[in-house]
Amino acid sequence: LRNIKQNFNKYNDALLSWIGGAFTSYDDNNSTYIDEGYNKNPIVYSVVSQRASKLSSVPFNVKKIKDKNEKSKRDRLISSTKWNLTPQQEVKRLIYESKAFDEEYIGLPLDRPNPFQTWKEFKELYETFLALTGNVYIYLLSPENGSMAGEPIAWYLLPSHYTEIVLKDDVSMLGLDSPVDHYVITQGNQYIEFKENEVVHIKYANPNFNLN
Repeated sequence: LRNIKQNFNKYNDALLSWIGGAFTSYDDNNSTYIDEGYNKNPIVYSVVSQRASKLSSVPFNVKKIKDKNEKSKRDRLISSTKWNLTPQQEVKRLIYESKAFDEEYIGLPLDRPNPFQTWKEFKELYETFLALTGNVYIYLLSPENGSMAGEPIAWYLLPSHYTEIVLKDDVSMLGLDSPVDHYVITQGNQYIEFKENEVVHIKYANPNFNLN
């Protein structure tokens, strides 16, 4: 069998060579967008706040997947219709979901994402960062040792406008390894580093690869 790690990854070669440098090229105006474009602009503030509030009011539940194939059918149906289903398609969706997921809902692993926020507040801030900067960085606090090692005990939203991605010094062009070494928050003279596996990065699609 061929070892996939020995395959030269042309995507990494092209994209990372073009970006270059220890830090990815990112939009350093994010702080200005938030301070001037959001905090001091009543129209933008109102629109983003209403959007975040609406999202946080949407209930969400967790179910265990029991049939990935049926889930794929359901996902393709929703994607192709953009949730604008006809009555017949809605029946199909319900059939797919009945086969794809267990009937019982799974409770959220945490009552609160962290000691400072409720899930509603977390979702509001999540949507605010995504709308304003196009990026969300979630820090998963996990014990390093013991029976709970590696299992998140708290979720924190990092300030997207102060968070940067640091690439590996010797980014491998082989295989599918992540080129991200770690994340940092720089604010004034403070510098805080987060390991790559401690952060979940969610972003809007952007054809300009050199922008976050």
